[in-house]
Amino acid sequence: MKLTIKSIAVWVASAIVGFSSMSTAYARPRRGEIGRREHHQARRIHEGVKSGELTKQEARELRHDERGIRKEVREERKENGGRLTAEEKKEVNHKLNQESKEIREMKHNEAQRPKANQ
Repeated sequence: MKLTIKSIAVWVASAIVGFSSMSTAYARPRRGEIGRREHHQARRIHEGVKSGELTKQEARELRHDERGIRKEVREERKENGGRLTAEEKKEVNHKLNQESKEIREMKHNEAQRPKANQ
């Protein structure tokens, strides 16, 4: 009987610890969200050139914009001890949203692209 009570107590304790760690994981802000978005957008640009959806000039312009955003993030983090304020995050996410729309528009415009190798 004692073995059963002990095993139930261990199970309940582990369940409590598991649920409490889950709730804190959801409460924390996502770390690296901006970096992941930048990486994803850079990959979209690369794939657009590779597939012929983007011209090299379009990709050059998009990469220039991406570098500007990364530079701004670096400078803001440097000013704030390695972190972005909530307002800065909001501003950077807005710029990344605009850049994402621009990538999509350029990938779907009618710019003259070189023929893909078949």
